[in-house]
Amino acid sequence: MLRLHRAMRWPRILGLRRRRLQDDPFAEDEDFSDEDEPCAVVEICVRKKTMVRAAYRPCDDAEKGYAWYYLALETKIPAVGRKPKSGSFELLGDDWVHVSDKGGIGDAIALSDDADRVKVCVRTSTRIRANDVHCDDFDDGYEWYYIPIFRRIPRVGVRAERGTYHPSEWWTTYRARPEGGKGRAAAIEEPSPEDSRPTARPTQSRARLR
Repeated sequence: MLRLHRAMRWPRILGLRRRRLQDDPFAEDEDFSDEDEPCAVVEICVRKKTMVRAAYRPCDDAEKGYAWYYLALETKIPAVGRKPKSGSFELLGDDWVHVSDKGGIGDAIALSDDADRVKVCVRTSTRIRANDVHCDDFDDGYEWYYIPIFRRIPRVGVRAERGTYHPSEWWTTYRARPEGGKGRAAAIEEPSPEDSRPTARPTQSRARLR
């Protein structure tokens, strides 16, 4: 079954009060305190050894020595090549936003990301696309890799590029045809939970009856 969420992290964070008013015309009579507003969290990539901010690609590809790091949007976000003054390796909550490589403060530096994603199962040691069954069965050494739907999707046996191991629950995600291809042409709907269950093997007694 196709998941119906989208990558609306940034509008979701900043537009909470506006949507309340749109959904409920009487909401404007309510007193919303600051505690009702979610805290906007920025996700950056840092080199763990030096704590210097890096481009997003090393963290998207889970390269050794790099890690995701989280800061409040209202704080000074360092540019790539600079160190953050505060923050945490732990994400508190489920909303985060990526920001410009130049850094800065506030919503002006936030990057919009509303593209659907196509997920492919890859071998983590090589990022070579494998059969989806390895990820469905949680086999060691295999993970889902999420590629923007406007990019080319690799066929099974080819290395996946320019995606991320780090999904957002707000994306609409698709699977891909084994032969890959151009984004939407290669995308197929997620299977329903019933369809994705492992096929039950007959017991010996049932096999004899047949």
